[in-house]
Amino acid sequence: MKVIHHLHEFPSTNHPIVLTIGNFDGMHLGHQKVLQALKEFAKLQNAQTAVFTFVNHPSTVLNSAKSTCQLCTLDHKLFLLEQAKIDWVILLPFTLEFAGQTAEIFLEKLQASIPFSHLILGHDAFLGKDRKGDRSTLNQIAKEHAFELTYLPEYSIDTKKISSSAIRQLIADGKLSEASQLLGRSYSFYGMVKPGQRKGRHLGFPTANFDVTGMCLPPYGVYAVKLWHQGICFPAVANLGIAPTIREENNPVLEVHLLDAQENDLYDSFCEVVFHSFIRPEQKFSSIEHLKAQISQDVLQARQCLT
Repeated sequence: MKVIHHLHEFPSTNHPIVLTIGNFDGMHLGHQKVLQALKEFAKLQNAQTAVFTFVNHPSTVLNSAKSTCQLCTLDHKLFLLEQAKIDWVILLPFTLEFAGQTAEIFLEKLQASIPFSHLILGHDAFLGKDRKGDRSTLNQIAKEHAFELTYLPEYSIDTKKISSSAIRQLIADGKLSEASQLLGRSYSFYGMVKPGQRKGRHLGFPTANFDVTGMCLPPYGVYAVKLWHQGICFPAVANLGIAPTIREENNPVLEVHLLDAQENDLYDSFCEVVFHSFIRPEQKFSSIEHLKAQISQDVLQARQCLT
């Protein structure tokens, strides 16, 4: 998979391009159906697949006072797109200037750099300023600019509509099994391990730490998890929250303690933390000794959950 950060970087090619456009936050089952259709059309047309998506969620620009929490990090989205075997990803920042384009101007610029012959969109897709690029408008643009346009039917599972907003609500409510059903995969966090304050190590429970600021998170608490690194799965226990007994900051962190391995080799590497079972809510303890005793119990319970 090749990632393009500027339209002019897209190389000239004799291959036809089948393109889709979207934010793809969460890469849920609905998104997966779009990508599946993209690849099927590309195979029929002996074409390459391309996904146009954004570095940041549009809400960070259009509604910065109340931007939408993210279902997956940018690195996670790219990781999942690569797993889907997409040929090209066009990754641009969503800006006010970008938002001000009409659908026709946007598609003209896009086609000038990426000679796509077929555009695949989800059933509820709108393009352009103020979402004025509806089906009627886009069908007219497609005729004028000689590309095929396909809208995919709405996809649901067990009569449940699949949407990023529905999944965000399920995660916030702690309904991770239901969220996973709509995601089409286990709910997880994917990101780079960041150096922490090593307080877990001083407690006897070293952790791999992840910054989860801006992410859509389940209720704060302790979870049995599985950490994946370079294709290897490690059983682990995680605290998600602000760790009030030992931290003064209010930004949430995900601290993962591997049950049978060391975290030393994980710094600055990408890992996926798959949430398995909720153990208990986060709480503030009266002393460090009480905290250590509870962590020991959490470790035991996590082992039971994961075996």
